[in-house]
Amino acid sequence: MTINNSEKEIELLDIFEEEKIEVPQKEIKKDNSKLKYPKYDSFEKKLMRKIIPIVVMIIVSAISLFKIFDYIANNKETFKELSTSNYFVCLSDNEYYELECQPENMQYLAGETKTIKYNVSYNALYNYNVDKKYNYDIVADLDIYSDEENSKTLIHKSEKIVSNKMVKMQGSYHTINDTVTIPFSKYYNLIQSYENKYGVLTKSTFKITFKVNNKDISSINMNLGRSTYKIDKQDTKNSSIIDKSLKESLTSELMVYIIVFAVSSIVSIILLINIIYFLIRYTPKKSSYQNSLKEILKNYDRIIVEIKDVKPLIQDKPIIKVKTFLELVDLRDTIDRPILHVRINSIKDAFYVNDADKIYEYVMKDNN
Repeated sequence: MTINNSEKEIELLDIFEEEKIEVPQKEIKKDNSKLKYPKYDSFEKKLMRKIIPIVVMIIVSAISLFKIFDYIANNKETFKELSTSNYFVCLSDNEYYELECQPENMQYLAGETKTIKYNVSYNALYNYNVDKKYNYDIVADLDIYSDEENSKTLIHKSEKIVSNKMVKMQGSYHTINDTVTIPFSKYYNLIQSYENKYGVLTKSTFKITFKVNNKDISSINMNLGRSTYKIDKQDTKNSSIIDKSLKESLTSELMVYIIVFAVSSIVSIILLINIIYFLIRYTPKKSSYQNSLKEILKNYDRIIVEIKDVKPLIQDKPIIKVKTFLELVDLRDTIDRPILHVRINSIKDAFYVNDADKIYEYVMKDNN
């Protein structure tokens, strides 16, 4: 029995229909998750975080430098000081003098002198307000010598009539006033008693000194050895003096500003170098990425639509990721839909093609 060609062809077709082999198609993975990107700080934010500290350090340096010059210009450790004094010599009862207390610049009878009233005043003038503590004394010193040339001291007696009196003052002008009564006859009788006991002729000096912070400010001096004497007075003239305690406090305070200026300047330099390094490191890479992005946006401008947020368009739609921008262009040409462009951050951009039941995504990222 002969089978013609047409019948053979029919039998082969039947076989193929019965044993049809299905060719496996490549499955496209679908990502149903919502668009979530890790939090990323842009280049601008990173740069701003580096700029703010250096601005703060520069401000601190400027303020401390201003303080340094202000201290040098206005805060001086010198001040003006002067003293004034007067005295009255008060006599015992006698028939020769009408006034009990005689004024200054006279000759006085040693045997008739009872007391000496001594008034002292100290004044200090600063360029600015300061807080100061003063301790002052009024001291009586008696020295007895033999009545010979170049003789040495036989007796020295020292007594504090006012002892370690303290006052505190605030402001630019400070003043101390006090009045004391010197028992002159007490010291003169000691001289007479010594001469009578040892039968020697003596000469003596009697000095009253007003001391402020252990410094001689005013004094009155008497040479005794004859029946009469005169008083020499010495006061501090108006002169510029270095305040050692104030100098130490100013120096320590000034050193704080110098240290702050030095530290803030060094930190500013370090931060500036860090910013320069940051710009050198990241600016070229950013430019390379932006150039590639610019080329895409320029060449495919007619089919790209810029949007701010793609989420409202792709709610609950599966996302299919493609590897290259050209694949996305091919898909766009197939389904005739525009390419949507979203700016994610400075180193990442995303492109989408929105199909009816899914969305295609291409993410462009700077991997440098």
